[in-house]
Parts: sequence; structure tokens; C-alpha cells
Amino acid sequence: MKIDHFELKDVQFPKDFDRHQFIQQAEEIYRRKYKKSLEKTAKGKVMAIDIETEDIFIGDSILEAGLNARQKYLDKIFHFIRVGYPAVYSHKC
Repeated sequence: MKIDHFELKDVQFPKDFDRHQFIQQAEEIYRRKYKKSLEKTAKGKVMAIDIETEDIFIGDSILEAGLNARQKYLDKIFHFIRVGYPAVYSHKC
């Protein structure tokens, strides 16, 4: 993975940011717009989604998807989804 240098900015969450609503919106965009096609072509990849533009960025990891997203949007908040799976990571206890 090639990472070009760019300056990361601290992302500020709005005071009225509702984490649960943000997640619901991102998941709905994924189901409505991307799920069917991505599960055929990018299963197992990680997707970063911007809920305002509905743009997505694909990578092999959260880091790669996030860096791809930051190249276009330095100050956005993204939700991450592992395509075709219920969670990005899982842990055995």
C-alpha cells in the first residue's frame, strides 16, 4: 500500500453529534446503495462511508480505507463497514 503524505487535521465532532443516528444513516446508505454490488466484488474489504455525500472509499484495512477517504475529505467523519460481515473486527473470548 502506497501512502502519499498529507496533513491530517483533528476532526471536530459537532456538539449535537448523535453517534447512533450517524451509524444508522451510514448503514442505511450501505444497504440501499452499495451492499448488493460490493458483496459480489469487494467482500471482506473495509469501506469508509461519508454520510453527507454518500461517497465510499475501499481498502484492505480501516487504515487504508480511512487514508483513501482523507485524501478527498480532510475534515469529514466516516463510518467503517467490512463488506459482507456484521462487524469490522471480532474478538474471541
